[in-house]
Amino acid sequence: MIPQKPSGTFRLSARAGDRAPFRGLMACAVMVWAVLSAVSSPAASLCPDVVRIGYLPDWPPYQYVDSEGQPQGLDVEAARRAVSAAGCPLELVAIGWPRVMSLLEKGVVDMVAGISETPERDQIAAFSAPYRREQVGLYVRPGDSRVYPLTGLADIETLRFRLGVTAGAYYGDDFLRLMARPAFRSHVVEVQGADNPGLVVIGRVDGYLLDVISAQAVMQEADPPLVLEQHPGVLIDNGSIHFAYSRIRMSPELVARIDALLPQDGAEEGDKARPSN
Repeated sequence: MIPQKPSGTFRLSARAGDRAPFRGLMACAVMVWAVLSAVSSPAASLCPDVVRIGYLPDWPPYQYVDSEGQPQGLDVEAARRAVSAAGCPLELVAIGWPRVMSLLEKGVVDMVAGISETPERDQIAAFSAPYRREQVGLYVRPGDSRVYPLTGLADIETLRFRLGVTAGAYYGDDFLRLMARPAFRSHVVEVQGADNPGLVVIGRVDGYLLDVISAQAVMQEADPPLVLEQHPGVLIDNGSIHFAYSRIRMSPELVARIDALLPQDGAEEGDKARPSN
């Protein structure tokens, strides 16, 4: 899931209260880093001249650019550590969400972190073992959880409710099944480009689907900050999150090597990172 980019650069707060939602994710990332760092590198012949890791500059705390213009984030560091542990030189390349799969397919970038695996994407790229999980929530204007008493997304069919989603993003198989129903699809507004929860604030949509971890960072760092609430009736388990690899320059042997370096229980560890409902 890709959030709206506030003006300026992201400066994630160091206040104790702001860190709380990210502690579980950081613990998971530390585990990944520790395992990767402990394994020796393979023969350099498996590596291309440089592994170009594509990252999104506007998706904190997973992938973003800090106040000094440097790429940072949990996904960025996990990818950097994985490639380094495999013995390969790397380069970080800023990319935009709409072109992620196209850039992988063409070999413009070799690897991208933070991707859900789907049958359609399997036709384009290779995928790693899971290294974390993702949950998606519905964000509405303060007080609107009572105005729209939803117990699931299907309920919007009977309400005057406009649901904002990011075009091309994956929200789980249940959401795909709902989108096949004309009565549901008529309530959905697909937004091109990055996630844009600001549309809720200005009344263009009544709710927006966002990753529950990145949503907090986006709202805190927007200028002015966004004030939204997470609807208690809608929480989507978006499943496992992976590295995606271009098949042009990332050989199956190198992909398998990186896979072998990942903790075998990475997805389960990611469950601990999810905030409670």
